[in-house]
Amino acid sequence: MVDSPNDSSKYISMESFGINWFFYVEDMEIPEEDIKNIKPLSKDYSTFIWNMNINNRKHHFALLSKDEKLSLSLTEMDYHWQQDWNNGTYENLSNYLSENIICKPSDKVIVFWQKEHSVETSWDIFLRHWANFLFDDEGVILVSRTYENILLFTSDGMIQMGKRLWSNSYILDKQEKIMK
Repeated sequence: MVDSPNDSSKYISMESFGINWFFYVEDMEIPEEDIKNIKPLSKDYSTFIWNMNINNRKHHFALLSKDEKLSLSLTEMDYHWQQDWNNGTYENLSNYLSENIICKPSDKVIVFWQKEHSVETSWDIFLRHWANFLFDDEGVILVSRTYENILLFTSDGMIQMGKRLWSNSYILDKQEKIMK
């Protein structure tokens, strides 16, 4: 997927993002230098990316049917993140993901809470501040903009890896150009 030359239709300000409080929790506040690299997506753009990568009928992972979930080829990873959350051992999940997911620190990822609520950031910012991104942990989906992988984080602490629906980046590039 390539970025649009006209980013003004893709992003909204952090101030107008309805769930921006995730990033400003008192004991876990994200430094301003990292906040600048967390870009909330507009509802239209978020919906477009969700429809192309996750599902074009349902607005939240929890609403997907069994067959719709199967289409994402999800497999459970051998790690439960909730213990790290509860114990404040945030580096454990960061290390696990760094060792088991092929991604460069600068690779762009999109974190979805639902179809119309998502942000774009870098893999390294997600790894450093994953606990902030998982405040609403009922089906948070991370989509790589570089690779075809998706990660699903569920409220029971499970992590599942799968494939986005449109894994051919050429097709995604063409679809983004059509949307403009």
